[in-house]
Amino acid sequence: MSSYQVKKVCPRCETQNEIEAVKCGNCGLDFSGRNVRFTTVIAEKTIALEQIEKTAQAPQVDLAKLNKNALYFYLDGYEEPIVVRDAREIILGRQTTNNKIPTIDLQPYQAYILGVSRNHAKVTRTGDTFYVEDLGSANGTRLNGSPLASYQQYAIQSSDQIELGSLMSWIYYRVDSEASQTVRIELLHPTASFLTAKILQQVVTPVLASLSEINCVVDQARGKPCTEISVESIRVAPGPDLKIEMTLDRGKYTIDYVVKHLTQHRDADILAHEVLKECLKTNAADEIAPYVEKILPHVKRLVENPATIKLA
Repeated sequence: MSSYQVKKVCPRCETQNEIEAVKCGNCGLDFSGRNVRFTTVIAEKTIALEQIEKTAQAPQVDLAKLNKNALYFYLDGYEEPIVVRDAREIILGRQTTNNKIPTIDLQPYQAYILGVSRNHAKVTRTGDTFYVEDLGSANGTRLNGSPLASYQQYAIQSSDQIELGSLMSWIYYRVDSEASQTVRIELLHPTASFLTAKILQQVVTPVLASLSEINCVVDQARGKPCTEISVESIRVAPGPDLKIEMTLDRGKYTIDYVVKHLTQHRDADILAHEVLKECLKTNAADEIAPYVEKILPHVKRLVENPATIKLA
């Protein structure tokens, strides 16, 4: 049988307080002399939160039927998704009396009971990549079960699970397979003016081999078959600083992170850890350690390569 509790609702922030509260536990508003309303809460729904988390299952979504340039948020227990179109920035949270309306207001989905903050998390898009960022929420954000550090961006893939407090959701978007798998990189050689057989052997080939090996390790760590990177095209721009632009097919997910961190870190060990943390979406050292040793020799080859490597 359900048990019921009467709660005192703050007129400022709508927080549900204990019936004997004299001020709001969230915003500190003094209830003296104020017109305060009361609400009835079914206690067993709060008690069952752990059961909700354990039984949550990702929805079956046909990505081919999704509209391009739209994000689909599926909430646990609800069949119809929340759809946001053509947005570069999406704030996930819950509306209260004194805060701005978030892009997605989760208040109708028991957001307060499930521990969602008013401005809980942010999803942004850069190019073809989407990122999620916790906005210093009280109860945290998890990506595929891993807790996120506040105010740090984490790349997300279609079908990833995002947990806001105890509110479980999944994000889906339609991926253009060609755009998502093709990546262009540039090699800038400081001393060469032309592409020679020696540069091809000592500079270009080691870069491609290292990226391919790192990509394979990341695929295996993510429980996916090893994908082989292929070279679609090479364009050479002779000059005082030789520029070699290559279009690679497959491996964009890993290569983006490798090259991004390569411009920030010249220490191979730090670089290996940072790449794996982003690719595997975890900060747990014990989860990263087995793969660091596997990619470290290839990361060192990239760091020691005479060419500067960057995304085109």
